[in-house]
Amino acid sequence: MKTFKIVTIHDVYIDDFEEGEGKHVNCYDIESTVKAESVKEAIKEHYEKHLGFSFSFEHCSYDEEEKNQLEYSNLVDSENSEANEEEKKLWKKGKKTLYANNTTCTVYELTPVELFNINQ
Repeated sequence: MKTFKIVTIHDVYIDDFEEGEGKHVNCYDIESTVKAESVKEAIKEHYEKHLGFSFSFEHCSYDEEEKNQLEYSNLVDSENSEANEEEKKLWKKGKKTLYANNTTCTVYELTPVELFNINQ
């Protein structure tokens, strides 16, 4: 099993079904350390268990310059919980305000170092 450090930086915008993303309303970051067999398992666990969001590799984009980063977006409510199907229906009709929670996810694999002879 490997150990990964995962950092997500979240930029939250008011999202309108017709108009798209609007005003920026929040920014925060969350970090977790995850033990997993693969980096894909670690990322999925971070999103689902530490953030409470669904995650699909088919819907993320990757940064060509920053090889350890990906971009992802979840539609959330005012409490930052992922929007359910009923909320999405109301949002599409203009009867509910939802937010785009856009994340930049950076992943590091942690490796232990040997300190036995550090003073020699």
